[in-house]
Amino acid sequence: MVHDGAHGQTLRRCSQGLKKGDFTTDPVQTQYGWHIIKLVDTRDAPFDQMKPQLTNALMQKKFQEYIEGLKKTAKIEKKL
Repeated sequence: MVHDGAHGQTLRRCSQGLKKGDFTTDPVQTQYGWHIIKLVDTRDAPFDQMKPQLTNALMQKKFQEYIEGLKKTAKIEKKL
């Protein structure tokens, strides 16, 4: 089972392309150590279950883009 967070994202990224029963060819390093990943099974989550996570991820991305835009157009004056 792969969860959210940096650890889960690393494991998810490294397990892409694996078929049921396959192992990763190289060990994967995370903040918790080294791992060899075996894909046991996959399943699709219902949209209703994933909607809050997807909405949150999209809002975070849009907010970050907004902040980056503000930084690019900001006029900062230092008065010492």
